[in-house]
Amino acid sequence: MGFSLPSHIDSGLIFGLLGLWHIVNTLHLYIVKPKAFRSRAWFPAPEGFPSALRCGELWILLAIVLYFITIQLSHALQDIGDGVIQARHLMRFQHAAFSMFYLVYIVVALIHENTTLLPLPHGALQATFGLGFLMELVIFHYGHHPGQDLESHVHLLMQLILATLVLLMLLEIQFPHSPIVAIGRAMCLTFKGTWFFHIGLVINYPFAVPIGCSMTPGHDFPQCPSPMDEMRAKALQVLVFCSQAVGIVIFTFTAYASIRFVVRSSLDATALEQMDKEQRGDYVLVDNGQKEFDLQVDAAGVPLLKTMPRSISRRSMSSKASVLQPLPELVTTPVTKMANSPMHKNIKNV
Repeated sequence: MGFSLPSHIDSGLIFGLLGLWHIVNTLHLYIVKPKAFRSRAWFPAPEGFPSALRCGELWILLAIVLYFITIQLSHALQDIGDGVIQARHLMRFQHAAFSMFYLVYIVVALIHENTTLLPLPHGALQATFGLGFLMELVIFHYGHHPGQDLESHVHLLMQLILATLVLLMLLEIQFPHSPIVAIGRAMCLTFKGTWFFHIGLVINYPFAVPIGCSMTPGHDFPQCPSPMDEMRAKALQVLVFCSQAVGIVIFTFTAYASIRFVVRSSLDATALEQMDKEQRGDYVLVDNGQKEFDLQVDAAGVPLLKTMPRSISRRSMSSKASVLQPLPELVTTPVTKMANSPMHKNIKNV
């Protein structure tokens, strides 16, 4: 997936920028409305932009995916006419195959957003988007040649990213109110882009090729002649892999602090106090499976339930702050009096 840039670098830039966009928007959504946080598969343009650009993310992705699929299949039109797929073009068919899932996701998201023809439950778009990454994982695992060389090692690391990304997207469907899962998914999407970018550097630029390895005719990836050179090259790939992961984590925390500072600087005193209460945990979400209720802490630190659900569990409330008063009969009735009651005769001793 990409445009007129060296192989894998274009895909790395696209997924990397998309992941950064999702990290920033997810953090902003959580900081502004932590109680009402709900994960999103895509994010609209910021306020102030024309309404026509609201779905800018989807339209940009649509143009990129269509261009990528066209490029991949244009190299194979001759094979389709001959009725035989050449081995050198087989990978292009594979890339176009999992890109079709991204295309379906984008088209469905645009129809859902701009029309009433396709109302979707929450999680449908994440599931469709995740299918694309799942198919990409399958192609990386079974479509590329297995082995112990440097190329297989690099693709194995990519499979770890894809597997984690698919898992986080499934968790995001199950826990739509969890900011940790949503932010983790965005971080993993960024990681996918940065690792693709690194692979593009290794393939296309000699300065990124590990010492002792080199590009040889007939191979698309650097080859290492000796076992020691190959072992060193693999260790370097793991080092770069860990460095990128650490960099993404540092960026996420830095972005969180920066966005929080900007948001707080634009609020008045009342709004700041409200935000501090929410972030201190003064307001807690209680979910009884159907509706969310708010617990507010009073001056003495005792939670007070604003709205009492019928089926709320006493275990979801603090032990020192039970708003359900004990029944007088059970508390004030002496044990000796209960022992003489008719009910006691029907109770087995345990």
